[in-house]
Amino acid sequence: MHAPLLERGFTLFRQLYGYDKFDYAIPTAGNQEVSVRSAELSDLPTLLTLEERCFEQLWRYDPASLSDIIQTHPYFVVAELQGKPVGYQFNALDGEYGYLVRIGVDPTYNGLGIGARLMAEAMKFFQDSHATRIMLNTQEENTHAHRLYEWFGFVRIPQIGFVLRLEIS
Repeated sequence: MHAPLLERGFTLFRQLYGYDKFDYAIPTAGNQEVSVRSAELSDLPTLLTLEERCFEQLWRYDPASLSDIIQTHPYFVVAELQGKPVGYQFNALDGEYGYLVRIGVDPTYNGLGIGARLMAEAMKFFQDSHATRIMLNTQEENTHAHRLYEWFGFVRIPQIGFVLRLEIS
């Protein structure tokens, strides 16, 4: 499928895994010291900082895009620990399908149950929205996220996506 692009000098940059979930099971509520609240436009500078800390350049949203997402996505939350923003998540709906679009936790706070807290809240959102299938994608090398998703009952689908790139001199 991507052979014509490879012939033109593109190279494989990343492989992407897809995951599906068909229930609302929550194995843990995560760190209950973490508060979760709706994101607001005034959070934009903080969210952009979290984007830089959590994701490599290719995956980061710019200010205009993130601002639009805050205003248009039905579920966009910020996780705070002792009043400090330490993570965020946003999701989308398409009919009865739910999409876990983005979850980011400041790497300084990894291992404190923040991601699990965000996932538990997302499952409640999808249940309240009556989503019959919840989907997500993540990079092959993001093993930390794979463990979280699989713990929450997501099953990796056989199809593998990819990102190609072309070095321009």
